[in-house]
Amino acid sequence: MAYEHNLPFDVGELNGWLEGVYDLVVEHLDVRPGYMSTVVFVDTSSGRFVLKCVKNNTGVEARLKAQIALVGHLKLKKMLVADCVVGRDQKRVFIVGKYSMSMWTFL
Repeated sequence: MAYEHNLPFDVGELNGWLEGVYDLVVEHLDVRPGYMSTVVFVDTSSGRFVLKCVKNNTGVEARLKAQIALVGHLKLKKMLVADCVVGRDQKRVFIVGKYSMSMWTFL
């Protein structure tokens, strides 16, 4: 069964959004829709990243922020974890329409 992607725009618009929000020049995108979220693998000249996009519903933004805090705690404990990428405006979670998005480093 194929899943619809949870992106608030088409793939072409996603390139522009990533450049505007994260100052990344995208070389290649690999969109993978899933049951609860869509994951986009983002290849740039400066590295590889993973964008996670989920539909907003009750508690989604709070769960994303809790995930970011947990990862920060694990990093302090010297665990190998992905970093949540901070956007140009110092935000880690972005609400675009009815979707929440966060970008992570690829491990």
